[in-house]
Amino acid sequence: VLLQRWSMRPPSPRARLAEWRQTLTALANGFESRPMASAPLPALTAQPAARPAAYPRFAAQAPGPGPGGIEFGDLVYRTGVHGKPAVRSYIAVRLPSALPHLYLDSLANGRSAGDLPTSVDRQQRLSLEGDFDRYFAAYAPLDYARDALYALTPDVMAALIDDASHLDVEIIDDLVVFSTPAAADYSQPAAWNRVDTVV
Repeated sequence: VLLQRWSMRPPSPRARLAEWRQTLTALANGFESRPMASAPLPALTAQPAARPAAYPRFAAQAPGPGPGGIEFGDLVYRTGVHGKPAVRSYIAVRLPSALPHLYLDSLANGRSAGDLPTSVDRQQRLSLEGDFDRYFAAYAPLDYARDALYALTPDVMAALIDDASHLDVEIIDDLVVFSTPAAADYSQPAAWNRVDTVV
């Protein structure tokens, strides 16, 4: 009975204010809140468990002028039957055309090398020019290794190092997904500034 009463309580004023703030900020920037019970992303980092949920999740409003093909939020999932919930924040952007499958593991976001998605084979690692290997470990299927290098031009690598070195990056067909193993607080300006910089 006590647990039922506790679950029926409304959110605290602070929690409601934070939710209102992030929703109004999204609307002011051309996005709307669209939480989902199952994560729609095909990315490896979006599938660490059988049933991830996306909350909060913001997506571009109806087609027209303004941002299109962009969504971002937090993926919430459990690592086992009784596991604690884990969270990854993500930003997904549609590209004008499809590119080869490519996964860039950030070396600065606190994950160990053993935390890679299980489908990533260590033999798929690419060595890239300049200082890029100090910031990212790049992986591509063996058949796409040469094609993947066409997507990572020097100016793209420089932009990733400058603006997204703490994010894992995955390209799947015409979708690029930036993610990090930490929740984002969208009631604060820093999270919105990060989305703007990445996009």
